[in-house]
Amino acid sequence: MALLWRQFITRRAVALYLANGTYYRLGVSGQLTNPDQRIADDVRAFTITTLSFVVMVFNGTLTILAFSGLLWSISPLLFVVAVLYAACGSCLTFLMGRPLINLNYDLLDKEADFRSSLIHLRENAEPILLARAEERQNILLSHRLEALAANFAGLPR
Repeated sequence: MALLWRQFITRRAVALYLANGTYYRLGVSGQLTNPDQRIADDVRAFTITTLSFVVMVFNGTLTILAFSGLLWSISPLLFVVAVLYAACGSCLTFLMGRPLINLNYDLLDKEADFRSSLIHLRENAEPILLARAEERQNILLSHRLEALAANFAGLPR
């Protein structure tokens, strides 16, 4: 199911990317770097994350239904305390995790930049060799790797 969903979304994203010269406008505007790699990586991340979330919600719902009656029969006060504890934990997780969304987006973007530079080096090996531009490529790759590492360092462990 996950593979079929990923194929469907990827086909849709590629169709939209190719429609009406979108690929050209994105390249000229510079708003989104490496859209080709972002399509592949973002769709993969979206499908995996969403399916994991759905499975967790389903599992949590079944657990709640199975144990709510048992907990209520033991002590109604214990049931209320458990529900409040879970609600507070969920709110704190939401508030503390919200900044991670932008960090994750930036991480994916910087990883795509780094991979794009490596692909550029591989595809243009002969012109780079003839121009003796290895040092310039090394500097570019180093900057991209440092940006990736700096963003990764911003993620909490």
